[in-house]
Amino acid sequence: SLDPIFRLQKFHIFHIGNCYEIEVTITVVDDMLIDMNLFRLSKQTMEDRLRELYPNLILEVLLE
Repeated sequence: SLDPIFRLQKFHIFHIGNCYEIEVTITVVDDMLIDMNLFRLSKQTMEDRLRELYPNLILEVLLE
């Protein structure tokens, strides 16, 4: 789900009651390439795909 300018650093999945909290940490391959619109689009794509597996999802995407 991530655009190639982003690199996945780490992720954690927590099960809390009937919810799943997913924390994803990403970095930018090259700081000159950062595009916040692309970041938001990638985050939304990730959330849409993960929601299929985890309907009660809380997604946090951290950009380092």
